[in-house]
Amino acid sequence: MSTTFAQLQAGVAAILGIDNTDEATNATRYTKAGLRAIGRAGAWEWLHATAAPVTLVAGTYDYALESDLFRIDTRSIRTGGKDSFLKWRKSDWIDGYLGPDWLDAAVGNGTPEYVTRYGNNIRIARKPDSTFAANTLKYQYWRSEPATGTLYLPDEFVDIAVQASLIYGMVAEDDPRSDGMLQKWNNVWLPEMRGVKFNMNDGDQINAPDWMSVGDFGSEPGYP
Repeated sequence: MSTTFAQLQAGVAAILGIDNTDEATNATRYTKAGLRAIGRAGAWEWLHATAAPVTLVAGTYDYALESDLFRIDTRSIRTGGKDSFLKWRKSDWIDGYLGPDWLDAAVGNGTPEYVTRYGNNIRIARKPDSTFAANTLKYQYWRSEPATGTLYLPDEFVDIAVQASLIYGMVAEDDPRSDGMLQKWNNVWLPEMRGVKFNMNDGDQINAPDWMSVGDFGSEPGYP
C-alpha cells in the first residue's frame, strides 16, 4: 500500500479537528510543512532520484535543475564513465580560479572540470566546446515530496509524518502542546526514522532498542 498526499492531509485534519472541506488550505499547508521537515532532516533513500540526462550546448554553462529538486548529490555529477565526474566547487571559487571573465562570450570554450549550483541552475565550468557538448550531463538528487498523488514516503513512516505536520498546525493554532511535540520530534520520532534499516543482507542484525531486556529476541541484544 502507498499513501497519498490527500490521505495524509485528511489524517492531519482529523486529529487537529479541522474541517477538511472548509479549511483544506490550512490542512494542506500543515501537511506540506511536515513533509518538508522530514525531507530536511536526512538524506533519505526514498527521496533519492536520478535526473533526466541534460543535453549540453556548446558555449552554454547554465542548465535548469529538476523541478522537484531539493538538494543535489554533489558526488554523482558526470558526463560518462567513472573518469568523467566533475568536481564540485563553490561559484566564487570557480570565478577566482578561472577568472570572472570565463563566462563572457569572448572567452573561448573548453572542457568543463567543475560544477556548482547557481540559483535554480546547475552550472558547469568551463563552457563546453562542441566536442564536449556531444556528451550529456548526468546527476542524482534528493527530491521533494509531491503535493498531489502518491507520496514517496514509506508507509512505515506515515504516522510520524502526521505528527510532524501536527507540530506546524499546533504552532499556527497557538496550541500549548506544540513545545512537547517539538521535543518528541527531536528526541523520539526523528531518531526512530534514522535508526530504521530498510535493506538487509544475509546475516545482518537489527539491533534491539536500548530499553529492551536481553533475551526478548534471542540470547543477545539484536536479532536474528
